[in-house]
Amino acid sequence: MNDNQPAAAPSSARLSAARVRLRRERDHAGVVLPVPVVCGQCGGTPRKPEDSIVATCPVCYEAYEISLAGPRRIATGRGALHGARPRNSERPFWVFAASITFTYNMNSGLGALLRDRSEEWIRRPGLRLFIPAYRGLPEHLLEQARAMSIAQPEFTIEPAAMIPGAVLTEQEARALADILVGDAEIRRPGVMQLLGYALALDQPRLLLLPV
Repeated sequence: MNDNQPAAAPSSARLSAARVRLRRERDHAGVVLPVPVVCGQCGGTPRKPEDSIVATCPVCYEAYEISLAGPRRIATGRGALHGARPRNSERPFWVFAASITFTYNMNSGLGALLRDRSEEWIRRPGLRLFIPAYRGLPEHLLEQARAMSIAQPEFTIEPAAMIPGAVLTEQEARALADILVGDAEIRRPGVMQLLGYALALDQPRLLLLPV
């Protein structure tokens, strides 16, 4: 969970139910989403691609997440990966700085925990979670999030005039981050019984990253 309270031990049933909830369409067919007419930073006129929930001011690059609840300012950018070859396509990702605390049943086998390192990446200090914001099957999005979060790519942030293809809100990305951590933990065979975990996420940035 991301409220700093220990979560119930993750289960396949809970993860499956959450994945089903993430299957719903995000384009709000037939609903006109509110777009800010004037940028609150410079007075410019934000613009939003048809396939995105993010409107960006072309003058100062101030960005807004657009939902039925109204526009909300967010941090965005374009990430230039260090040492990576130029790619022909970019995809939007929510990038969170994460801190995870696990609670185990100390009577269920400390030795097994020390031997198993299969999911050690979620225990790294300075961990960042990369959550896809683009449209896709939940299983694919979860695997992409896992691959990027394991890789922990380094990048330089540049301004982004537009964020095309972003359909996952920050709130939905936080839910997927919780699923990612729980899913990683239940992949650890033969370790101590997990009693719960607390996931703390800082304010994210929505980045276009090369894929």
